[in-house]
Amino acid sequence: MNPSVLAQQLQQALKDYLRLSFETTTPFFEGMLERFLTTDGALAKGPYLSIKLPFEKGQGKADFFPDVPMIFPPHKHQEIAFERIGVDFKSTLVATGTGSGKTECFQVPILDYCYQHRHERGIKAILIYPMNALASDQAQRLAKAIAQNPKLKNTITAGIYVGDKEKNATTGMSIEH
Repeated sequence: MNPSVLAQQLQQALKDYLRLSFETTTPFFEGMLERFLTTDGALAKGPYLSIKLPFEKGQGKADFFPDVPMIFPPHKHQEIAFERIGVDFKSTLVATGTGSGKTECFQVPILDYCYQHRHERGIKAILIYPMNALASDQAQRLAKAIAQNPKLKNTITAGIYVGDKEKNATTGMSIEH
């Protein structure tokens, strides 16, 4: 299967479908669809090739935080973030590609900090997100990370606040929320 040929076939099939489905009966629109369909790039652009290069490997130290172990050796940018956030306690900006483990860059050190200070009362960390959808997604990931770690489960808790109403508020934490 050649992507260029497949893209061409899909575009032609779509053009044929549109020609058959939208017959022009109004004189004003006569030829408008055909002009649109024959204009290069109007209906579809591409195909595009996306090459996903691997993220730079770290030194292989998966035991940065023994109480909150990762299931894979961290990438180099994660190791740098772990050092800055979890050891030196420095403000850190992580800007890297999708699927690179940005969440783990801060989640793992924060969970480790919370675990190390578990005997102290009070809130240990506050995570702020710009959108409710992102907050909800990250809350699920956090809940899953806590629920799947025997040291954190029933020891560390997390909550989410997305407004001033407690409609459908939960009082317990599970793997889903």
